[in-house]
Formats: sequence, structure tokens, C-alpha cells
Amino acid sequence: MRANADDSPGRGRCRAASRAASFLSCLATLLAATGCLGPKSLELTRLRYDEAVHETSEQQWLRNIVRLRYGDLPSFLDVAAITSQFEVSGRGGMTGGRERDSPNRSLFGDFWLQFRDAPTLSYTPRDPAELTRVMVAPVGITALGLMANNGWSIEDVLRLIVGEMNGLQNAPGAEAIVPEAVPGPSPFLEMAGMAGRLRRERLLVLSSVDGPEAVSPEIAADRVDGSDFVQAASHDLEYRPAQGSDALVLTRSAPQYRLSFSPAAEGVPDAIALREILRLAPGRSDYAIRREGVPGGVGLLPLPDSLDSIDVRTRTLLEMLAFLSKGVVVPEEHAARGLAAQAVGPDGVPFDWTCVTRGLFRVCSRKKRPRDAAVAIEYQGYWYFIAETDKRSKSTLGLLQALFNLQLSEPKKSGPLLTLPVGL
Repeated sequence: MRANADDSPGRGRCRAASRAASFLSCLATLLAATGCLGPKSLELTRLRYDEAVHETSEQQWLRNIVRLRYGDLPSFLDVAAITSQFEVSGRGGMTGGRERDSPNRSLFGDFWLQFRDAPTLSYTPRDPAELTRVMVAPVGITALGLMANNGWSIEDVLRLIVGEMNGLQNAPGAEAIVPEAVPGPSPFLEMAGMAGRLRRERLLVLSSVDGPEAVSPEIAADRVDGSDFVQAASHDLEYRPAQGSDALVLTRSAPQYRLSFSPAAEGVPDAIALREILRLAPGRSDYAIRREGVPGGVGLLPLPDSLDSIDVRTRTLLEMLAFLSKGVVVPEEHAARGLAAQAVGPDGVPFDWTCVTRGLFRVCSRKKRPRDAAVAIEYQGYWYFIAETDKRSKSTLGLLQALFNLQLSEPKKSGPLLTLPVGL
């Protein structure tokens, strides 16, 4: 910048002083910026990185669901670390002097400010052994209770996690990556809807209690002495009488869940119908929930008309992903080419698999990138997305991620570090 006097040396000196003051003010602002952009950079970038990780995680889950609809296995790539270096630099200068043969003074100055963000991202593929363990291990009753009691509808939790309950099958065949047959009629969906309505009206409670869980086979009582009891207690274990025999079983305390009816539910149609569908014994207010470890095991045995507990077969994460993949709308072009697994219904026409997850999860497809999507990915020439107004599907996707994180946090189960007196 340059200052020149137009009429008098005095006025020229005033203007030069004003320009110099302005320049010095800019220079001071520059120096102040270099000192405050450190914490300011955190405000500018932290939430953006968090949002980017969140969005790409949802996209990864949606892509895996779409992959399974086409018979491809899922894969996961984690963001292990984000390291960002911020650099602020600036420079300024000013020169001035009296012009030749003139009483006027001139001032020249310049300054610049540079801000640089250099992020370093580290990606870690999931260990195949760990990923397989997490994906094929059935989730526990604890996961069912935690999800149903922490923000998600018990109806949605039952439809996603439970494959079978007291002989009621939940969309059998939909858990397969390549289904061989269409699901038969089942009152499971009706049962889940009843449970959801009763829960919303505070007439049904899923409560947690601590109870003994067996961690050993039956042991003859005469083989257990005082030192064995002491050793078990030091590991937070306890010997208890085995059910139906004189033997002992080593147990540990574990959270267990019960389904309880409120006294106000007496005579309520949904409560009566729920007991009838699940074959629950009347006259009781609560029923223990037990996990059935063998798929289809409940249906292999004739069930009595009156049960005092609820036997549940929970799904694995891979089965849940395969189940939700049936909610993907396959483009007609891909269906005609046989890219996605199809099945023929009883009426002889291709079965609409999206009806299996209706009201729970739906993934739309479109040739062009959607503008009204909550989350979207591109796969095999089409865009697959969850509509931004479809809060139920968005919630189900979040439920799946929460279950995955819960399964990852589960320690690898191993037997107690005890010498059991079984005499083998």
C-alpha cells in the first residue's frame, strides 16, 4: 500500500501514519491468529472427523447388508487411528521513505497467513478369526434384554434377534444367505406386536435378575471336599446341587431375564392372547427366559400346552445380516439376470422377500444417486439407500451396530481355572 500527500506535507504525513497504523493492526491480528488457532482447530475439525467416521460406518454396514442380498460375504475395515497435524504460519513486512525531490512519504507493506491440516488415517482389517467368532456366535439373552431396555422397541428386538420362541419360528429360511424356500405362515410377527403394545402400555416388563449358571458337568458329591469349595469361592464360583440328582454342579452368578406381566394386565386381550400363543401357564405373573442352544431344538420336541418358561433361540449376527438383507429392493434388471437369490412362492410367482422385514427394515434402490437418503452406497451400478424419513430402518441399523459392538466386548469363554474333582 502507498500513501501520498496531495496538498501539503502535513496531510501526507497524517495519511502515512494512518496507513501505517492500519498495517500494524493487520499484522497484530495475524500474530494473534497464530496463537489462537491451536484450540480453534479442535473446534473446526473434531466434530467433522466424528461425523465422517459415523457416516462411513453406517455406509459400511449398509454395503454388507446389500452384499449378502447378492450372496457375497461381508467385510469390515476399521479406522484404527486419526492423527492430524495443524500448522499456522504467517509473514509480514513494511517499507517506507521520502520520495525523491518531494516532501511526500510512501509506505509499502504486505502480509499473508497460511493454515494447513495434514491428517494421517490408519485402517485395520478385522482379524478373520475374531470376525468369524463374532459373526457366528449366537447373541445371548443378556443382549436381548439390554437392547430392549435401552431405547429400542421390544418388538423390533424380537424380530431381529430371536429366531424361535417356544416353538414359534420367526421367518424361517430368511436367515439363510441363499434361501431354499419361502417362509411359511407363523404367528411370530403377531406375537412380537402384542409384546410391543403391552410394553408401551407398561403392562409387560423384561427384568434382569442374577442367578446361577452351570459351568461344569455334574460331579459326584463325595468327590468334593472343603478345599474344593474354598478354591471355587476364590474364583467367584459356587457348588450347587444338581437338579434331579444328588450330584453337585459348579456355578457362577450371571444375569438372567424374566418376562413379567403387571397386575393391571389381568384380563387385557393382548396379555391373554400372548400367553396363549406362547403356551404360557396361566395364573403366573413372570416367566424365566432361557436360551435354546440348538437351532430348531425347541421344535424337535412336542411342547406341552402349559409352559412355565420361555425358551428362545437367538440368531447370530450373520443370520441377522442375512435376514435384514431380505429388505433390500433388488432392481428389476438384476432380478432378471439372476444376480440376487430368488425363490418361488406358493402361487408360482417370485416371492417378494421385502415383506419379511416390512415395518422393520427397508433398503431402496435407484439408478441415480438419491438426494433424500439418510445413508446411501453404490453397488453394481445402482444406489442403495435408506430414506431419510424411514426412522425405523435407521433405528434397526443402529441396533445391529450396537449388537456387533456388544459381541466384540464379550470375552472369549473358557472354563474356570480349577481342578475339578470328577475323577476322570
